[in-house]
Amino acid sequence: MTREILNPRNQLARFVERKTTQAKQVAGETIQIAKHNAPVIGIVGMGALLFAARRPISRWISSLRKSKIKTPSSD
Repeated sequence: MTREILNPRNQLARFVERKTTQAKQVAGETIQIAKHNAPVIGIVGMGALLFAARRPISRWISSLRKSKIKTPSSD
């Protein structure tokens, strides 16, 4: 019995089992946190996306303004 407990292979197996259980628990908690905070996560993601795309968006708006200035108005 003691030999089985002290066997390095068995110790390693128990260690891996404990760490796997802990990893599953952390993953489950993370999923729950993400589900409860989905709107906030979405808003932060959208903000990051807009921040990353700010230059192409501003160039697009500038080109729209320039094209409206160049076209003659029918007033």
